[in-house]
Amino acid sequence: MEIEGTITFLVSRGNRTTIEIHDSKASVKFVEVTLTNDQLASALSRIGYTDCEKIIVHGLHNVGKIRVIENLDFEMPKNRYRDKELARKMANSKCPEGWKEDTYFGSQDSFYTKDGRAYARTSIVKWIEREEE
Repeated sequence: MEIEGTITFLVSRGNRTTIEIHDSKASVKFVEVTLTNDQLASALSRIGYTDCEKIIVHGLHNVGKIRVIENLDFEMPKNRYRDKELARKMANSKCPEGWKEDTYFGSQDSFYTKDGRAYARTSIVKWIEREEE
């Protein structure tokens, strides 16, 4: 599989460097490698099979797919209009099958009124198969 991706080197002031590999279309960071300064020096010196302090691999089931984001708007009870905990529960129950809701309700447009009714808005996301190019 070939993907469009990015790599990020995060060099800290301490003695650790983190390397992150990201699938651009899936918008997924799927590899995170932590190296000590000695390990980084070994890798940059072209020493093969350099040990790593830590390697974390996650989100592999979404690598090679395309991330799709939409809004999920739903009506809230007027007496609990800005209740973030209730909004999280309602988003979970109203999220369409195959989608994952974002439970962040801190943005400026997370809660709004329309025609005298109270609403909440959050993002929902899913990953779809990428068509062969």
